[in-house]
This record gives sequence, C-alpha cells and structure tokens, in this order.
Amino acid sequence: FSQAWGTLMNARLVSVVVPCRNAASTLPLLLTSLMSQQLPPNLSIEIIVVDNGGTNNLIGIPTRLPVRIVREARPGPACARNAGVRAANGETIIFMDADTRAVTPHFVATHVKTLDERPEVGIAGGPITHDPEQKNIFAFAENATAQFNWHDQMPARYLTFQPTPNMAFRRTLYDRVGPLDDTLRYLEDFEWN
Repeated sequence: FSQAWGTLMNARLVSVVVPCRNAASTLPLLLTSLMSQQLPPNLSIEIIVVDNGGTNNLIGIPTRLPVRIVREARPGPACARNAGVRAANGETIIFMDADTRAVTPHFVATHVKTLDERPEVGIAGGPITHDPEQKNIFAFAENATAQFNWHDQMPARYLTFQPTPNMAFRRTLYDRVGPLDDTLRYLEDFEWN
C-alpha cells in the first residue's frame, strides 16, 4: 500500500478532486480504482471527495480509504470542483466524476507525465469510455458515444476541449485562470476550457 502511494517526504502531491451527489453506488468503485494506482516513488496522491448535497453521497465509502471529505452546500459541479481545488494541496489537480473510474493502474502517473513532458499544454485528459455497470438513462447516453471505444484508437493530439470527468492540470493554471464559473449548473467545463 505505501509503495503504491509514494511515501517519500519530498514526493510531489497530486490531488484528485471528485464532486459527488447521490453517488453511493458508484463512488466506492472510483475510490478502489484510485487506491490501485501504481505511482513512481516521486508521486503521492490525495483524494478529495466533495459532498455536494444529496441523500446518500457517503454511504458505502470504505473507512480504510484515505479520503478527505469536503462539504459544499451550493449545488452544482462547478461549485463542488472549486471547493475541492480550494482544499487541495497538490501541484497537479485531476478532476474525476463519482461515476468514473481510473481505467489503468497508471492513470495518475500518465497524467502527470503528460503535463511534465509538455510544459506548453495547460490541460491533459483522456477518454471517458463505457462502463457497463452504469444503468441509468444519462449514463446510457454518455456510454453510447463510447460504444466502439474509438477514443483509445486515436493518437495523442492537441485538442481545444477536455471534459472535466478526466482532466488534469497544474494548480498554477487554475490560480492564473481562476475558478470554474459557479453560476453555471452544467457546461462549466466548456466555459473554463
């Protein structure tokens, strides 16, 4: 466990920020995928779950996980993400959603490596693909776009937009650009990108 999480005192910290509202059925899967991350010795991660109201956000979170809970009463993903960044200590921030998972054990390390190798890039991201365990109509619509997993077949390239459920950036970018527009209830990532 400690090897995977990077225990060096001088390790670079990556903050994973997860807004959550009524996510009891999916959040444990995400947290388990983050606990399985294989990190190089110079990286460590903190997980910040932002409780954005709802009735069952924290049900089922295994108590053994090193997760910090932040509460944000104002509704909306922009409010929750901004609260998570304010609480974050990492020099790199990764946004995920409570119904996503880190698909590989190198998810966090790959994001950091991408940003390190491309200092001109503000945001790194990757695909958001089908999760067969998601059963609601909204998840079905999102998953339909990933049915053939075409994201993984495309080469790395520069884009003008990356959705927040799989977005990494340097804290210095957030400090320079400013927070997500918390007056928006959705599409805040379009406005921020």
